[in-house]
Amino acid sequence: MDNDHRYLNHYGLIVNPFQDIIDRRFIWLGEKQLETLAHLKVGIEGNKGVLLLVGEEGSGKAYCWSACSES
Repeated sequence: MDNDHRYLNHYGLIVNPFQDIIDRRFIWLGEKQLETLAHLKVGIEGNKGVLLLVGEEGSGKAYCWSACSES
């Protein structure tokens, strides 16, 4: 049995929550992420020029960017 299966079985999970792709089922947006998403949308919709999104690993940058590009 590989490590992924042991991890899933141990914690009673159905799917692996740690993948290279963004799975919206595992997203929790806090106040900072919602604020960032709003700023990005205003910048994109208002044609504000260059937008810079910087943050620590795991802070939700990729999710915010993908959410903006889909809307």
